[in-house]
Amino acid sequence: MKLTRDAIIVEQLFQQAQTFLQSGEVESAEAVCVGALNQYPDDVNLLCLSARALVKLHRFDEANERIENALSFFPEFARAYEVRGDLLLAKGELPAAAEAFQQALRLDPKRQRTRMKLGPVFMHMGRIEEAQALQGEIVDFSQDNKDIAKAAELEKEEKFDQAEKLYRQILTRHPDNVSAMRLWAGLGIQQKRYADAEVLLQQAVKVAPGFGRALGDLVTVQYEQEKFADAIETAKRLVALDANVANGHFLLASALASAGHLQDAVESFDNGLKIAPDDVKALCAKGNVCRTIGDQD
Repeated sequence: MKLTRDAIIVEQLFQQAQTFLQSGEVESAEAVCVGALNQYPDDVNLLCLSARALVKLHRFDEANERIENALSFFPEFARAYEVRGDLLLAKGELPAAAEAFQQALRLDPKRQRTRMKLGPVFMHMGRIEEAQALQGEIVDFSQDNKDIAKAAELEKEEKFDQAEKLYRQILTRHPDNVSAMRLWAGLGIQQKRYADAEVLLQQAVKVAPGFGRALGDLVTVQYEQEKFADAIETAKRLVALDANVANGHFLLASALASAGHLQDAVESFDNGLKIAPDDVKALCAKGNVCRTIGDQD
């Protein structure tokens, strides 16, 4: 999938600023972020990276402004809450920092780095049992990752029952592991068990509303079950998550076409083709819709 020129520029600037930040050149990192945000003021990743740099520079009011801007564009962005936790921790506001880190984990339970930040905060606050529980979760997630890798190997060997057993064990141990939910759902999709897959994917996007790959898979299983109205709504959520990714537009277009909203489908195909103009499958699908509505040219 091709990225737009703007998306490529944003990614390059983000990587440049992140490299500066990681090497301790915080002023340079913030300077790159400022320049980039002048051109792309609504990029939430740049806003959060800038906020991280500003926290390190003890420019707390500016950091808070960046975080609030990010959350105004994407209220369920886990990274913004983690950076808010960093800010509050730097200001010595431990209870508020703990709540921010916890909110980040509610939105994205996979964030191990957030757990590692939250643990010491709990310890400083005397919440020893919660800190110990977090340490246990970190260990659990490490085991989960090993089991997920093993399940993937079993799938390659077409040992689907054994792979499914591993996914079930992971979710018994850690019910909010959204990666395991999505991968188990993927196993169901392979076997055309779309209703079972939908249950898992609905839970995954409930736990982690910003999990784009799970949203994309959810559109697919709803489409396969001819739940076109549901597929349209899910695809709209995916597009809202990141309008610079062509796949969301194409999934929305396919669902709209199947529901009979042909002109809207053409518009969604066009939105996606602005990002990925050489996507052959999308071009063919748009051509079929145009033929249906009589636009032979």
